[in-house]
Parts: sequence; C-alpha cells; structure tokens
Amino acid sequence: KNVGDLRPGTRTSAKLQTRGRKLGEFWRKKVDGLSIDLRNSGGDDFATASDFAQLFWPKGKTLFTLRKAGKPDRAFVSNRDPAFQGLLLLLIDADTAGGAVAMASAVRSLNKALTIGAPTAGGTVEYSDLPLPSSTVLRVAVAEALSTEGHALHPPGVKPELPVELRPSEERQL
Repeated sequence: KNVGDLRPGTRTSAKLQTRGRKLGEFWRKKVDGLSIDLRNSGGDDFATASDFAQLFWPKGKTLFTLRKAGKPDRAFVSNRDPAFQGLLLLLIDADTAGGAVAMASAVRSLNKALTIGAPTAGGTVEYSDLPLPSSTVLRVAVAEALSTEGHALHPPGVKPELPVELRPSEERQL
C-alpha cells in the first residue's frame, strides 16, 4: 500500500544526488515499493546509468560490463550502499534502449524487481562517431554491454516478466 513513483528523466550527477536523498526519505517513511518508469529512455551514457542503478544495488557488486574488442572489459561496480532497498517495479517498453536497458537488466537481477511492459529495444552498445568527407558522420558500435551474468544485452534487450500490450494510440497518451 506504500508505493512511490520515480521517472528518472534526464540522468545527471546533480539530479542523481537529489534522487538518492529522496529515496532515502522514502525508505525512512516506510515506502515498501517503488515504480520506476524507464519507458522512452535511452542513450549510451553507461556511467550515468550505472550511477542510477547504484541507488538500488549492493556495494561492491558488478552492475554490468562493457566489452570492447581488443581491450579489457570495463566493469561498472557499485561503490556505495543502496539508497532504497524495497521492492521495485520497472516499467519498460520498445523505446527503452542503451544505458536504460543495462540499468533495467542489473536492477532486475536483484530478485526484488519486476519488469512490466514490452520488450526493450536493446541498443546496449557504446558508439564512436567517425566524420566523413561529405560533412556526415558514420556512427559505429565499438563496445557491447553485458548483463551481471555476462550475457550480451544487444540485440535481445530485456523481456518483461509481466508483458503488457498497448495500442500505439494508448502508448502515445501515456
């Protein structure tokens, strides 16, 4: 009966600090669960996605890893205690991509989170932009994100435990 709602929106360091304080307040106010809306979230900023996931993740545990050909893997490890330890409901959809998918995969593996919605887009890759002579840019995937268990998150993404199908008109209204 005590569930809070969180829509991460733009994930910046300042906003993450504020959210961490708010989540601590939720926990002290006996909020049992939290609904986190990751629908329509994307981007390839894995460092910020890691910072957000750490709000729920145990200190010292690996969240996800970036694997780049010919380079050592880059593991994203939680460096702080979680701000919130209750149950989590992660809302995902076909527009959830990149760092948001890596974050959803990590938080879901805590076994105290339930994903609800539609399969994510995947897109859990890091890109490099290469300028071309015609003033255009070629975007090339140079690294892929791996789940906590070491499975590639691209292209499969995250499939929800509780699928919800919406007509496009319903989704636009949401």
